[in-house]
Amino acid sequence: MEFGFFIPARIDSAEVVVAGEAAGFTHAWLYDSPLLYADVYVALALCAQRTSRIMLGPGVTVPSLRMPPVTAAAIATINALAPGRTVLGLGTGNTARRTMDLPRVTWDETAEEMRALNSLLRGRDATFAVNSQRGHARLIHQQEGFIKLAPRVPIYLSAFGPKGQELAGELADGVFLRGGVKAIQGALPHLERGAARAGRRLQDLALVAMSTIYIPEGNEGPDSDSVRRTLVPLLLGSLRYQAWTVRDLSQLSPPYAKAVAQYARLAETLPGTHAWHLDAFWGYLWNAGPDLAELVTPELIEASGALMTAERARAYVEELKGMGVRQLALQVAGDVPGYLQRFARQVIARV
Repeated sequence: MEFGFFIPARIDSAEVVVAGEAAGFTHAWLYDSPLLYADVYVALALCAQRTSRIMLGPGVTVPSLRMPPVTAAAIATINALAPGRTVLGLGTGNTARRTMDLPRVTWDETAEEMRALNSLLRGRDATFAVNSQRGHARLIHQQEGFIKLAPRVPIYLSAFGPKGQELAGELADGVFLRGGVKAIQGALPHLERGAARAGRRLQDLALVAMSTIYIPEGNEGPDSDSVRRTLVPLLLGSLRYQAWTVRDLSQLSPPYAKAVAQYARLAETLPGTHAWHLDAFWGYLWNAGPDLAELVTPELIEASGALMTAERARAYVEELKGMGVRQLALQVAGDVPGYLQRFARQVIARV
């Protein structure tokens, strides 16, 4: 079983990634949202120089932010620094584009970008769309030390719904899935259908379960400071996502439905409401301002299922293994190096 973690791209991200590698994690995924964090490829380059085993990649980048040849050259440069340790995570931009007041890209647009990237990262020619024009490209200096295409950089797609999951099954090397046994079980038929279209098997696809887990120590509970430092920024991210994507709040548990409705109302009253897509993202997935932190109540933390005993976390890993999941990737915040060391000691070393 592989174990990964997601963190914001920062100039000092390497400090956390080094700690994760030492603790036994296999993958480090850095968020790519240009209005929120540092440039992801600069941060990955610094991580590559400080590590020797851990796999590195954007988790996830959005092709529409950069033309496919630009993305291909960037990740191939990281592959030159960390050959065989580089992965390209892709998504549709639910965060990166929404902070720019733009909708996410469509799955059809994503499919075209993926086909172009697959070709470019194999050293082949590719065509791609740029506004109303068509471009044609190939990475020209493939053997002169500028970039490295071998070993080939695999592409993982973030896909939480049926259409994206079918596309991942057809075109991707791996897929990020929403954690939770039921969600993953529901995704498998769609992944298999997409794989069949390309003459592949479900087993050819690396399944990654994105999860939020906190293992309390001592008397820690949902209202403890350490628990809240870790979980409040992450659960706020979940509220934002659900506020955009869930049309019928009755689909959610009562604590989540209440919090999502409160978030939507509060976001409209934040300073600079003409640009609430900017104001509401302060601290996204790493910190939480007081205006929004109050939405994450102890009841919501309990309802999230993120609080697990070490025994339950180990059992969850075994459930994932039984479904063919290759990697558990944790969203983390707060004291991240300390969290990674504790999780490694309580879970990774014992499964």
